[in-house]
Amino acid sequence: MRKAALLLLLAALCACGSRPEKQSSTSSKDVPEYPFTIRLLPVLHDGENEIEESNVVLLITNASNQVQRIYRGWCSWGWWQFSFTAVDQQGNKYEITRRPQIWFANFPDVDVINPHEPMAYVLRMNDGSWEEVPQIPRQAMFKLTLHHIVDIVPPFKKRNMLRDPIWIGSHDTELGTVLFP
Repeated sequence: MRKAALLLLLAALCACGSRPEKQSSTSSKDVPEYPFTIRLLPVLHDGENEIEESNVVLLITNASNQVQRIYRGWCSWGWWQFSFTAVDQQGNKYEITRRPQIWFANFPDVDVINPHEPMAYVLRMNDGSWEEVPQIPRQAMFKLTLHHIVDIVPPFKKRNMLRDPIWIGSHDTELGTVLFP
């Protein structure tokens, strides 16, 4: 019993995700060209499939001629891949990132996007998993930038455990001006 509890604690500590560092986009030969275009979709209410206004819906289009993969949000790889910077009209910056989390089950899981096809990616902003630094004033207009950062954690780099290739790097996308509710 005591050994099992110790193993569970050790596994939980090892599974704690760490946030990848934000880097500027580069055209280095080590980093492939960014294969996606990303747009912010307006929130739609069709009566049946209502998406809450506090959710962000990204339309991610594979702009390349090859199949691309994007991590799903339930695993640590997808959990950390998106963050935002909001800038108000006075030039004040606000960082919107995922809170740290302990992972009890975790492995890389992806969605496949065929060449030139779109995919809607929903980020639930009201689930308590996001933090704003500093707190963002409500009912104000902000210029919003999406940061897409994908990195492979060291154990997977060494053992090449990812069977299918995935884009690795850092890219910023200007999403336009939005009103924070």
